[in-house]
Amino acid sequence: MVHSTDVQAQAVFAGRRPADEGETWGYDAPEHWGTLNTAAGSEREPSEQGAYQDYYARFAAALRGDGDFPVPAEQAVHTLEVLDAARTSAAQNRVLELSPP
Repeated sequence: MVHSTDVQAQAVFAGRRPADEGETWGYDAPEHWGTLNTAAGSEREPSEQGAYQDYYARFAAALRGDGDFPVPAEQAVHTLEVLDAARTSAAQNRVLELSPP
């Protein structure tokens, strides 16, 4: 469970930009970190640093034929499966198992 919305989106709506903040861009405050719930228990997990700017630069390069897309289609599909399982798990209050990609 994540405890906030996307920190990068919040920053952009507030008028901030990655170019202005450099290496400090895209970090979420600890009080907004997610909680990982497993059969062994629950623990807080730090959020990864967001990097919209890197994603879109790689996406543009791939469109030009200068590299691979940042997220292969198969990985995107698996991400949707994980998100759907998380939603179902929360709604039904039960653990679901997924096959590895």
